[in-house]
Amino acid sequence: MMRVRKHRVTDESGSALITALGVMLVLYILAMGALIVSASQMNVSTQEKKGNQAFNVAEAGLNAAIWKYNNSTSYAPSAASPDTGSVNGGTYEIYVNDGTASNQKIITVTSYSPNKTAAKVKKRSIKATVQVSPLILSYGMFTGGWVDGSGSATAYFPPLDYTAPGARGTDVGSNSAINIQDQGLDVNPSGATFNGYFGSGAGYPVPTGNIILAGPSASMSSNKGAITDKASLIANGSRWNMNDVIHLPSAMVYPTFDFESASSGSLKSLATANTANGALNSPTGHNGVYTYAEFDTLMNNNQNLSLTGPIYVNAPTNSLTISKNVTVTNGFLCIKSNNAFTNSGGLSVTHSTATAKTYPGLVLYSSAGNLSTMTGRGTAYIDGLVYGEKTFDFTKATFTVKGCLLVYGVPNTASVIMKNGTVILQYDPNVMSTLGFTQMGTLYLSKVLSWREVLAP
Repeated sequence: MMRVRKHRVTDESGSALITALGVMLVLYILAMGALIVSASQMNVSTQEKKGNQAFNVAEAGLNAAIWKYNNSTSYAPSAASPDTGSVNGGTYEIYVNDGTASNQKIITVTSYSPNKTAAKVKKRSIKATVQVSPLILSYGMFTGGWVDGSGSATAYFPPLDYTAPGARGTDVGSNSAINIQDQGLDVNPSGATFNGYFGSGAGYPVPTGNIILAGPSASMSSNKGAITDKASLIANGSRWNMNDVIHLPSAMVYPTFDFESASSGSLKSLATANTANGALNSPTGHNGVYTYAEFDTLMNNNQNLSLTGPIYVNAPTNSLTISKNVTVTNGFLCIKSNNAFTNSGGLSVTHSTATAKTYPGLVLYSSAGNLSTMTGRGTAYIDGLVYGEKTFDFTKATFTVKGCLLVYGVPNTASVIMKNGTVILQYDPNVMSTLGFTQMGTLYLSKVLSWREVLAP
């Protein structure tokens, strides 16, 4: 019988290859799974980003709607004909409905990211209830240029009648910039007391006014940094006590004067008709209109010059200086000059009659292309409107206004400087209305009462 010998296979190299392939297969499956998960997460992240982007676009649309409504209460796009706009990241549509109260509006904004016609679009909608109220501003001081309260200026801005119910302080505003260097701040540790108490000190109580920043380029700062709202004002200028920082969407439009037309109501015509100073003027034989030389002689001949009614001084190429005491009763002082007006003495303009209260107090203006400036370290007390075209420099001066101070100013040029001086401004609301300055217009302030996200249509 033949025997069959058995042999054991000892070469296992093939099984190692199979194991390696199996491991590679498992790793491949895991990698593919990771890629799928990663792609899914990236898609979720992209969608979330688009959703956030769409929400930001909707918020931008709401801000745009409020801005437009503040400029015109007739702004009322409908759902059938919405207002449209775009920002970085998408487009939006706005429509407005009446709210439950007469001063309320419902603003609905729908956003589309990247845009409404995109193949894959993300939509978000916001519905806000907005209260719209007239913005009543007391323009105690407003300028087209800067308000500079650095140095050691002291400024008080109480209302004219601070005992009246609801009275609050004078508003201070600019189309350009407001700068304060407050006492105790870094740059001027021993310096300014331009503290914006709007009524405190000097025997005044504490009703507060507003800081008005008019137009997109208007700003406010202290030596500690930018001031954008009440919180930053308190943080950067702690001695300031005020009601609010209000940003207006557009620069203010200034009222206009009839300086010297032939109309009986122009300032020059009113002065021409003034015969109240006959005895005083008899040597020169004229009325309330003076040349530079005539008025300068009149001041030099009278240590305490007292005039009545409208006074118009034509000094186009001269720098007029009041070095003594000049009082104008129941009239105004209008100075036409392309140079500086300097008050190093004492100037007073007071109104007591009904007619006089329809007049401005002090008016500085110039020929076209030139701007007048007021300087000097004297004292002044002015009833009514104080109006200038370039700069009022109150450095080391004491200046009191019972009415309002409007300086046309030049953007990015210092228009009201209060270094080392004392300024008291008591706003009189009758000044603007009596003089017919309607060009300032009625502004509106929209306050968002509530908002919520709704399903996009």
